[in-house]
Amino acid sequence: MKKKSLMFMGIFLLFIFAVVFFSIERNGELESEFDSDVDNPMNNDSDISDVDIDIRTKTLDFINTTLSDFATENTYQDYLIDERATIFKQFLEDKREIANIKQSISGSWTMADSEVRTFSIELLDNNIYEVICEIYYEVHTENGIEPAFLVEGYKLLVSDKGGEFKVLAAMFNGLSATPLFPINVSIPTKDFDLSIFINDDFTAKSEVDMPYDFEQIKTELLDELSDFDQER
Repeated sequence: MKKKSLMFMGIFLLFIFAVVFFSIERNGELESEFDSDVDNPMNNDSDISDVDIDIRTKTLDFINTTLSDFATENTYQDYLIDERATIFKQFLEDKREIANIKQSISGSWTMADSEVRTFSIELLDNNIYEVICEIYYEVHTENGIEPAFLVEGYKLLVSDKGGEFKVLAAMFNGLSATPLFPINVSIPTKDFDLSIFINDDFTAKSEVDMPYDFEQIKTELLDELSDFDQER
């Protein structure tokens, strides 16, 4: 009887150990599903060049601080934009105003977490690189009950001459850019059109008519905000 009791106790302890071990492993898996952030984007990329690593780090930092919907005014790095890129700067200014209006409607949004899902770099010309990436966001809104999850695609043209990093153009399909370029919602990130910002020789355009009517878009959003206020 004593031997049976010891055997039973051994089996019971083994079962407890297996449950605890599985629980630890499972928790590790859950944490690892969302452990990559735009501030620390490198994941086992030992086979890429130092130049690519540098461009990737600087590009993701620009997205995080300046381009994305979750950048705030105190983090903007507009000085990283090529001084000739006045059309791109206008787009950036327009989309920031759209973001302010949309947050007046839905409540302010904040990024709870993020993960770089895809990232690619292609050398197009001497010191000119095309960068394409997709970032997964967990978003909380002031008026939202549950967090929202979305993937934003980014396509940028950047230059890197002697370590001097400059953004020539960029396009994305985030919450603030969608009213300006709704077509980007239904096409792959790699197909985003940067031609409104860039000449054929990869120099930034300084004069061109925007392909959207900003005042009309803003008016429609403000009307939506007015309707929302009347319903409250």
